[in-house]
Amino acid sequence: MNILKDNKDLACFYTTKHSWRGKYKRVFSVGTHGITTYNPTTLEVTNQWPYGDICGIGPVGKGQGTEFSLTFRKGSGKKSETLKFSTEHRTELLTEALRFRTEFSEGKITGRRYNCYKHHWSDIRKPVNLEVTPGGIDQIDPHTNRVVCSYDYRNIEGFVEVSDYQGGFCIVYGGFSRLHLFASEHRDDIIRSAIEHAGNYIGIMLRLRKEPLTFEGFATDRLGKYSSDESITSLAEFVVQKITTRHPEPVKRILCLTETCLVERDPASYNIVTIKPFGEVFALICDVDNPQVFTVEFIRGQIRKYSSTERDSLLASLLDGVRASGNRDVCVKMAPTQRGQRWGLLSMPVDEEVESLHLRFLAAPPSGNFADAVFRFNANISYSGVLHAVTQDGLFSENKEKLINNAILSLLAQEAELPAVNSELESHFQAIRRLVASKAGFQAFTQLPKFREKLGVKTVKALKRNHNGVTHAAIDMLCALMCPMHDDYDLRQEQLNKASLLSSKKFLENLLEKFITNVDHGTGALVISSLLDFLTFALCAPYSETTEGQQFDMLLEMVASDGRTLFKLFQHPSMAIVKGAGLVMKAIIEEGDKEIATKMQELALSEGALPRHLHTSLFTVSADQRMLTNRQLSRHLVGLWTAENPVAMNLLKRILPTGLLAYLDSPDPVPEKDMDRMHIRDNLKIASDQLNRNKVPEWQRIAGKAAKEVEKFAKEKADLVLMHWRDKMGIAQKENPNQKPVILRKRRQRIKIEANWELFYYRFQLDHARSNLIWNLKTREELRDALEGEMRAFGVDRELGNATVISWNHQEFEVRYECLSDEIRIGDYYLRLLLEEDENDESSAIKRSYEFFNELYHRFLLTPKVMMKCLCLQALAIVYGKCSEEIGPFADTKYIVGMLDRCTDKLERDRLILFLNKLILNKKNVKDVMDSNGVRILVDLLTLAHLHTSRATVPLQSNVLEASPDMKREGEKEWYFGNADKERRGPFSFEEMQEFWSTGVLTAKTRCWAQGMDGWRPLQAIPQLKWCLLASGQPVMNESDLATLILNMLFTMCSYYPSRDQDNAIIRPLPKIKRMISDNACLPHIVQLLLTFDPILVEKVANLMYLVMQDNPNLQRLYLTGVFFFIMMYTGSNVLPVCLYIIVIIIIIIIIIIIIALTQEVVLISMFYFVLQHFGNLVFVNIVKLLRDTLEAWKREVEKKPPSMSVDDAYDVLNLPKGQGQHDESKIRKAYFRLAQKYHPDKNPEGRDMFEKVNKAYEFLCTKSARIVDGPDPENIILILKTQSILFNRHQQELEPYKYAGYPMLIKTIRMETDDEQLFSKTAPLLPAAAELAFHTVNCSALNAEELRRENGIEILLEALSRCVAVLTASSKLEDMAVQVTPSQCLTPPHFRVSAQRKCLLRIYSPSRRLKLDSIHPSRLHLTLDIKVWHDLFFLFRFLKYTHLKQAFKSEEVIIVLKLLNSNSENPYLIWNNGTRAELLEFLEGQQEGNIKRGENDKSFGADFTFGDHNKELIVGEIFVRVYNEQPTFPLEYPKVFAASLLDYVGSQAQYLHTLLAMSQSNKVESQQHAERLRFAEMALEALRNVIKNNPGSESECIGHFKLLFSLLRVHGAGRVQQLVLEVVNTVTSNQECVSNIAESLVLSNLLLLLHSLPSSRQIVLETLHALTSNTKIIKEAMAKGALIYLLDLFCNCTHPQVRTQTAELFSKMTSDKLVGPKVRLTLMRFLPGVFMDAMRDNAEAAVQIFEGTHENPELIWNDTSREKVSTTVREMMLEHFKQQKDNPDVNWKLPDDFTVAYGAGQGELEVGGVFLRIFIAQPGWVLRKPREFLVSLLETLSELLEKNNPNGESLETVTTAAVCLFSTHTHLADQVPPLGHLPRILTALNHKNNAVPKSSIRLIHVLSDNELCVRSMASLETIGPLMAGMKSRADMAGLACEALNRMFQKEQTDLVAQVSRGRLFKLPHVRKPFLRRAGITFNNNQKHDLFISESQTAGYLTGPGVAGYLTAGTGSTVLSSVPPPVDHDSGDQG
Repeated sequence: MNILKDNKDLACFYTTKHSWRGKYKRVFSVGTHGITTYNPTTLEVTNQWPYGDICGIGPVGKGQGTEFSLTFRKGSGKKSETLKFSTEHRTELLTEALRFRTEFSEGKITGRRYNCYKHHWSDIRKPVNLEVTPGGIDQIDPHTNRVVCSYDYRNIEGFVEVSDYQGGFCIVYGGFSRLHLFASEHRDDIIRSAIEHAGNYIGIMLRLRKEPLTFEGFATDRLGKYSSDESITSLAEFVVQKITTRHPEPVKRILCLTETCLVERDPASYNIVTIKPFGEVFALICDVDNPQVFTVEFIRGQIRKYSSTERDSLLASLLDGVRASGNRDVCVKMAPTQRGQRWGLLSMPVDEEVESLHLRFLAAPPSGNFADAVFRFNANISYSGVLHAVTQDGLFSENKEKLINNAILSLLAQEAELPAVNSELESHFQAIRRLVASKAGFQAFTQLPKFREKLGVKTVKALKRNHNGVTHAAIDMLCALMCPMHDDYDLRQEQLNKASLLSSKKFLENLLEKFITNVDHGTGALVISSLLDFLTFALCAPYSETTEGQQFDMLLEMVASDGRTLFKLFQHPSMAIVKGAGLVMKAIIEEGDKEIATKMQELALSEGALPRHLHTSLFTVSADQRMLTNRQLSRHLVGLWTAENPVAMNLLKRILPTGLLAYLDSPDPVPEKDMDRMHIRDNLKIASDQLNRNKVPEWQRIAGKAAKEVEKFAKEKADLVLMHWRDKMGIAQKENPNQKPVILRKRRQRIKIEANWELFYYRFQLDHARSNLIWNLKTREELRDALEGEMRAFGVDRELGNATVISWNHQEFEVRYECLSDEIRIGDYYLRLLLEEDENDESSAIKRSYEFFNELYHRFLLTPKVMMKCLCLQALAIVYGKCSEEIGPFADTKYIVGMLDRCTDKLERDRLILFLNKLILNKKNVKDVMDSNGVRILVDLLTLAHLHTSRATVPLQSNVLEASPDMKREGEKEWYFGNADKERRGPFSFEEMQEFWSTGVLTAKTRCWAQGMDGWRPLQAIPQLKWCLLASGQPVMNESDLATLILNMLFTMCSYYPSRDQDNAIIRPLPKIKRMISDNACLPHIVQLLLTFDPILVEKVANLMYLVMQDNPNLQRLYLTGVFFFIMMYTGSNVLPVCLYIIVIIIIIIIIIIIIALTQEVVLISMFYFVLQHFGNLVFVNIVKLLRDTLEAWKREVEKKPPSMSVDDAYDVLNLPKGQGQHDESKIRKAYFRLAQKYHPDKNPEGRDMFEKVNKAYEFLCTKSARIVDGPDPENIILILKTQSILFNRHQQELEPYKYAGYPMLIKTIRMETDDEQLFSKTAPLLPAAAELAFHTVNCSALNAEELRRENGIEILLEALSRCVAVLTASSKLEDMAVQVTPSQCLTPPHFRVSAQRKCLLRIYSPSRRLKLDSIHPSRLHLTLDIKVWHDLFFLFRFLKYTHLKQAFKSEEVIIVLKLLNSNSENPYLIWNNGTRAELLEFLEGQQEGNIKRGENDKSFGADFTFGDHNKELIVGEIFVRVYNEQPTFPLEYPKVFAASLLDYVGSQAQYLHTLLAMSQSNKVESQQHAERLRFAEMALEALRNVIKNNPGSESECIGHFKLLFSLLRVHGAGRVQQLVLEVVNTVTSNQECVSNIAESLVLSNLLLLLHSLPSSRQIVLETLHALTSNTKIIKEAMAKGALIYLLDLFCNCTHPQVRTQTAELFSKMTSDKLVGPKVRLTLMRFLPGVFMDAMRDNAEAAVQIFEGTHENPELIWNDTSREKVSTTVREMMLEHFKQQKDNPDVNWKLPDDFTVAYGAGQGELEVGGVFLRIFIAQPGWVLRKPREFLVSLLETLSELLEKNNPNGESLETVTTAAVCLFSTHTHLADQVPPLGHLPRILTALNHKNNAVPKSSIRLIHVLSDNELCVRSMASLETIGPLMAGMKSRADMAGLACEALNRMFQKEQTDLVAQVSRGRLFKLPHVRKPFLRRAGITFNNNQKHDLFISESQTAGYLTGPGVAGYLTAGTGSTVLSSVPPPVDHDSGDQG
């Protein structure tokens, strides 16, 4: 068999060969020239077939399987043979083999090509050819005919058609549904052919999906399962050069690391080019030769090659992301993976058998090549360790532990001579790492002889090489020994390993030196990462618990000694490095000394680490575990840095609101607790489990004894078997007596976090609206922006000052929260919310109330504005009301009283009184009020109550003639005043005085007098005149409310000074406050308030008088005030509260009644009833005697004789009609005179008898008035019955022992009434009163119940009930007698125990017969209502739809309701005034009259009744919208319901508003009707704004309605509507859910139009957009809808400076978005230079000033021409887009691909990294904004020029000179050159054929030779040889080169000397003389070469405010415009 030469294995698979001899394991290899099979144990070739001999290869059978066949030719003949193989990876094997299908001998398989278009990632269509091949679909470039890429069938998930894309179909590819869109006329053929080929050649079934896609669906899901924003949002970004065969030159790309993917973006458009999940990464390869190049290998075989100046940082970040995604088998290495060395897929671990074979290969390399065996081992064994590392049970099981130990020994056997090649040495460490990651290898470290020593020697030697790749591999291997990487690990073994590794202090110092060096120089990110892992396992919990105590302390002290190094790592892009540094920092602070911890806390501030980690703690929102772990770590660090650190806490107080920080001290638990992601293992539990595992249970001991008996007769081989058997049966092994429990090191926590940070972070994410905290999305975003801006600015400062240590100025950093600038804040509290809070709310307790009260009072004294004073007074009242005890007496109470006396503003007056009302809560303040004449001042203000004109009218019943509404009563003339000539003028009425004031006759100082005043006083000192004439402002309270408050205050003040002491002794002298009130100057004013007839005032006066006049010797003064007359005139319903005051009057009335009763018993009974009804509880004491007297009166009344004539008989005699009620006396008199004249005996002698009858009838009707009869009077009996009912109801306890004696008369009365046929037509029926009395007697006593039963009263009551129930109907009214009887008889008293008769009652009163009353219409609302009908009274106001009244009715508080009904009130729930009251009474009276006269009722029961005032109102959700808008802070009961109702109403009006728009454009608007509807719509929107603003949380009701709201922004004919909708939207943007819903609604275009069409609202539109752009989706939509062109127009052309500044801020916000921000920036850079974007980010005002100025400096060339060009272009584009978008809101805006603005300025200039090189060379001292970015770009440009064959000479010279200038003036930047990897390219250029290139290289080497790091790096490279070549080609540069050598040699680098000796530098004759003369052997360094370096100039700062580094002065010009901006002609809103 001939072995193919140069055949290289490309893909190998571990297969089974099926032969007639049997099945054999073979390694099946697909190579470059043929297919080979190997013997897996020896790697000998068993068969090999060149591709030319192969006929075909394909699957066996259909469908998924494992078998395939290989057909080949035998020899040179045509005979062929077929072999069968099987493997689990058949699909992959066939795919790899078919790649060489064109080289097969027979039937060379070629596919058919189709012309197609591919939808490119740049959103353009590119022509391609698709070829359907047996293995996949190849994409071919039609121009070069090269295969660009292949879509293997094995990776294709299916096909899907695109319905709205002609010929479009997608290949669903990659395992994550990545969509590749193609279009072809042959779509169906392509798909069908591909499906057939996949089945025939690969053996897989592909399908065309049934549901087609749309193009929009493709655009949305193009990236498959990684299409979401979270998957493509960058966490870190690196600029790279992609090296690919598709492009002849490297292509610039942005490599983005997201949470889950590696994303490649185009830097010009930021579009995604490719995306790869982290889970598909197999390995990361560092190029050995080029320090910038690296390769990413993927599990599906793809390889991506890049170069980057930040390669190590990129790889560290990428490695971190890949491992965090769960892909733990990825490593970084130098040698690429040889695909042919791996026996299987990269995506799956190899079989156990393959693992074992490669373990043996290490011990005995099959080819004798140990390095090859190591590479093979690494290629097949996962980096996470040997997968099958534990010996399995079985007689023939392989001893894995032995295999692993042998492999380790083999790797360590080479320690004498380390491999010369670094990649081989690295592979050794990686192989050891794979071995020790297993349990056997981990234990071998201390158990295998010489393992530790050999490994130590090898590691130390490797570290001395100072090669980052080797160092990283070695330390990563040590980490696997520090912490077990396998499951079921042994803590004791971990302790032993650590003790060994940490035993050498010198070794640890060496490691830390490498760590510090790499950190300081910014190199070796992978080394840093692995060293941090090492330190984590040694020092950080929970791993540190297994570290020996002394070693722990030693290492911790060593690390802490240079703690500043750790802080530098917090800015690293790799999250793994940040996490490692954080964990080490945590250990240092928690477990280090106090001094160390304090030092770390100080460094956290000076290094700016605290704000960085605070930002991470607060704003990391992710599902990625790595992100969440870092967030948790940051939170812990923030807690440690601030614990016991007042400086840090003060910083937090300047950053965060006090109300939020208060949660740190809260003991409340956290509702949602985060899981612990740092302490991922519980060492104590593990140790306990291991100890328990070693303890053998008793049953195992017994079983062990039995086994020992068996083992006595067994041989050694049998013992081996029994060992396995014992393990299986659980029989105990021999116990190790030396095995001790694992002792863990006790962790120290010298600094503990006491604050409740978990609650703080939980509350941080919620919205708050409290007096001490306003926190929402806007404030969170402002905090985020402030922290990011500060960190960015500090980073710039550190970069600019890299040569020195820069410390953060944390003392002055604060966050101002501009979004809350409209809120008035005093101390820690916001006044608006403080004033809106419920004073009784305990949760709103004010902390440090005394300090806050003083701050409020201080602001009150300082502010000159009345409104601000009033707000402060209101807040003072609230604070003192809540915290009066804590604050104590107020020293300035007298001053407040004086202010009240002097003030002339009604609002201020009311606020002062309200404040005084709270001050009197403290008795000391009451004394100050009295001492400062405060009582007199308050009483004077009481008189204003008489001026309240809108008070409710008092319902009167009198015969007084009433004035008509148009009649005006002339006021009493009582006022006099003195003029300037001291003449007395008067008297005048009050109206005349008002007229004098209006004409200027009276002034504030005019002296006036009226009766009752003690002398002449200035007008301003007379309350009535001052507050009616002089005062201004809008009062808080009306005059009645003001008087009520003052009366309450006087009452409170009196209550502090009682008239009697605790022994009930009368106090004399009378307390001062009562003396003052009862003084003649005050008492009349108070008493005269009774004349207001206001129920509340009357009650308050009565209460106050009662309190003041108790034991008051001045009682006679009260009589002189006329109080009794005033009281007698009062007709209000609230008599009971006044009764204490008028009890004396009642006693007098009773005496009069008794005197009159001697002649008229009826009056006595009536008055008894009246007294009992109103004052029964107060007047009478002997209740039993009163009841007995009442029964006697009843008996006498019943025994009266019946009358001789009835009323009807009298009417018959007088010929008057009956049945029409009582006739008037005039009618009776006329009838009498007519009949008397007719039958008078003088005229008619026969009429004498008739005349007597007429006389008798007339006497009966007129003299008695038909009301007094000789027999029993029903009215009297009713009064007697009701009197008894009141007694039994109110005095149950007194009457309970007595048996009621009146049952015989009562039952007789009920029987007579029941049997009376005229029962329901009687004018005075007795049955209701009798039934009620029966109920109250039985309810009072069980004795009465028994007595009633004995008298057969139950049956009588039953008969009465039956008769009444029979007549009940649904139309029955409350006044019907049957209705009045039924409830009394159906109520069952508790004392009723007669069960049978009770059942009878219940049976009769069935539910079907119950009343169903819908409404009740009482004619007098002011009457006291019986509690039993209170529930029914509720229906009275059912049609009023007043929630306010309904709630009052439901509360059953009679007094409250009566006061409400008899008062005038206007609030959002109720408009109730004299007019509405009169309308209702009129309606009710009309209903009564209709019922009585015509028997008609309102069928709707009042539902159609409406008030006239309400018809003009907009009522939404039972709320008067107008009133609510006037009182927006009114506390609503259900604000969310109201908001929802408003939205529904607005929705109902939306169509009308849009119609109005159309009609207004056609001028067809009907003004009156449409104006009313438009006004209502505006009112509703205003109310919606108010309810959202004043009721936090109600904004959530807008969710789902934003399409409606935003549609109203298009109503251009109604600017007020647009403005209100804007305010609503702006208000809701503080809620994150609302912002998210707006993003989903896709409505932004309506808002953007207003930027041009509604100039007056631009600021609020910009403010709204600023809040909305916190959402990435909205920024996407804004980009699509043209927001940038609108905003650019404002920035360039608007003349309003604030608008331009806001626009710049908005641009800054948009560009800061991680996902869309780069695209925004790129688009803006098509219009403006990049410096503007940076200026906008740092200072928006500066950006505007830069735009308006003229500049020429290294970073900006800008003049009037360029500004005019940009402004004109932007305006034209904006107007065009506005016109399109106004007609079609869905239109999108997109810049043409070739669009650029030709500035004019800067054209033709060479620009690199945003710097104009020509100007920079002229001004090298210019302070660059981004020096490092410029350095990177400059060196990249220079390297590209140096590598070109024929570079542009001028460009090369300019770039070189710029680089020399940069390094000469910014010497610290040279430190960053070695890590960037450009030095090898610069040295290589010295050998360039073009002699201009070596010149540039020499100049650059010369300037870099002054830097030690650069010299050290050049010493490690081949420098002298190339430099000699450069000197040879450019002899003119020899002097410069020699000086560079001189500088290098001074750095004492021995490697350079060695290079010199090898290079024979001194044998160059043409350079010897110059060398000796200028630099020479003597190293004379006196000569200087300041080539191309002009005099360094000091940089100034930009003229803009506070922007460092922008357009600094130099010699460049910065000229601000001296011409005023143009006048803004579009200031008016567009209709």
